[in-house]
Amino acid sequence: MSIESSSSLLDPSVLRLRESLEACVLNLDDTSESNNAVAKVVEILDSISHVSQPEDENSVPDSAISEEALQEVYLCLSNSPSREMIIDALSMELPKVVSRMGTRSEKCYKIAKDIVELFLSTCNPRDMVAVLCEALDVEIEESQAPQYFLLLLDGLAQVLVLIQRRHLEQVKVALPVVLNVLSKVSVLHLEEEYNKSIADLFDSAIRIGGSIQEMCKNMDGRRKEELCALLGLYILCTIAFVSKSRQKISSCITVILSSLLNFLPFCGFSYFGLLTGSNVTTAINKISKEDDDDFVDCFSLSKDGASLSVIWSRVSGDIANPIGEELEIVVKEIQKNWIDMWQAVGMLKYPLSSVSYTWEIKEHALEVLSSILDGDSLDGPKDQNFDFSPFVPSIFTTLQAIQIVMMGAVDPSLRKKAFVVLKKETLLVPRCYRCGRCSSSELLKSASVTSNNQ
Repeated sequence: MSIESSSSLLDPSVLRLRESLEACVLNLDDTSESNNAVAKVVEILDSISHVSQPEDENSVPDSAISEEALQEVYLCLSNSPSREMIIDALSMELPKVVSRMGTRSEKCYKIAKDIVELFLSTCNPRDMVAVLCEALDVEIEESQAPQYFLLLLDGLAQVLVLIQRRHLEQVKVALPVVLNVLSKVSVLHLEEEYNKSIADLFDSAIRIGGSIQEMCKNMDGRRKEELCALLGLYILCTIAFVSKSRQKISSCITVILSSLLNFLPFCGFSYFGLLTGSNVTTAINKISKEDDDDFVDCFSLSKDGASLSVIWSRVSGDIANPIGEELEIVVKEIQKNWIDMWQAVGMLKYPLSSVSYTWEIKEHALEVLSSILDGDSLDGPKDQNFDFSPFVPSIFTTLQAIQIVMMGAVDPSLRKKAFVVLKKETLLVPRCYRCGRCSSSELLKSASVTSNNQ
């Protein structure tokens, strides 16, 4: 993009910025002076980025000042005789403030994007991953408006594919930061006015997934398997975030979800593995051997996403089935094995118990659960010594989640559906557990009373 210098009278802050940029160029050989000049540039840009729109009609709009400031930065970086040196000197600080200024107007966004791309094309890719992640970390503490993160996330998507070595390590740096942004922004900004920005945010998240997928294609062996596992967990968490926000981005929900679901076969995920949770368990085992608990915890919504992936594929005719399996056939396969069946029951507690998902999603989760519990072969394990106790906490949690739906839903038909599923599950719990002091029979008794009163 060619940017011409403004012919209008420059704002005083833009003149100071020009002087500071010139000082950066002149003092590249003096580390101390160069650092001081860089700090001054950042200080001026930061002050411009925080200027509010003036109430005086005769004042210059802050967007116009931001455009002039961004033009000055771009011209300095692209035209300086010491282009690479000046870009390197400013690369640690400018992406964050430039990205913030890019939200002021469409023109600001275009110039800011060109500036960020100058850094990406010139600087060491691994250094830029660290710079962009630090900028995201800082920005999420200052603002949760979606548009503030688009340039940084898109920059991260671009730079990941430029990395030549230590790919896995760089992805492990980036993903916790990206998921933190998606979590905080998607939860806080569901108002109608943020529709497009939220959609753009998830589009950026999808592009990051695409970059990781390209990295996987160029790897082999154990490290490829681990990177594919990371990609899969990241996609499942993103599906969970989208599901929380879907009411406000309904016009593009099918496009976003279709794009996310298309990653699942590449990661080796199947309906069977998603429903039973075995895909999630396997993926976490691949990444957790050398990583601390905090890193693994950033994928805490992956089980939500696994169940939701199956639900979305089942209920929306507009979303293609990328996995290629028939859900009904997979359900019959799960019904053949007592362990698989109870694992699937336990997985569906995630969308049922969370207040973040709508009643519509909970209704579809109940339908999937009901189909799993309807099999003719569900008469107990063939092994008489089968140890049922490991499944008890998860099963009772699912029962409690169903009861909450039954008691809290406004729609009478949904309350009735929840009661029917609750009864089905309870009757499949071995008799010795149903007769216990803290058994599911208490939940069923309570549910029966509630149902009779509705």
